[in-house]
Amino acid sequence: MSDDRWSSVGDYPERVEAEAILGVLAGEGLPCYIASNAHVPGLGSVFSVRVPAALLARAQSLLEGSPVSDAELTELALAAPGEESAAEGGRATLYMVVETFNPGAAPEIYRRARSRGRMLPPGLEYVDSWVDYAYVRCFQLMRTADRALIDTWIASWSDLARFEVIAVRTSAEAASAIAAER
Repeated sequence: MSDDRWSSVGDYPERVEAEAILGVLAGEGLPCYIASNAHVPGLGSVFSVRVPAALLARAQSLLEGSPVSDAELTELALAAPGEESAAEGGRATLYMVVETFNPGAAPEIYRRARSRGRMLPPGLEYVDSWVDYAYVRCFQLMRTADRALIDTWIASWSDLARFEVIAVRTSAEAASAIAAER
């Protein structure tokens, strides 16, 4: 994608805010993505939501036409697509999945991913991932309201790797929870 064909609808200090805006725009059928000021996906201090330049006015109009509070932004960003928000009774949880490749399995893992995709069951959302330089471990961030969906996904890959699944929260959520306890 040539970056000059895309325009920013806004810059956000937290990725979760950018994800919420991305969700609103994608929900209206606009192609969009998040760019950051860091070379590593997910890291950075500024997250920009970008849309095709030809659709910038439509995106801005959509965002101006339906103002969203900070609480609603967080709720939108944390809810998996098609899932209820916490206010509606459901709650998506973030999970860090540590995938440890079987010896020599990395090439087959990438071949399978290319030919079959991620093989995610409906209701399980892939957020982002990082692979160590030795191609031994992959750290995948997933989101779902149903933990059992991760086990379903793992079954598709268990011949090539071992998995550890850890429920996690964003740093902002952790800080808010700690502040609320005091």
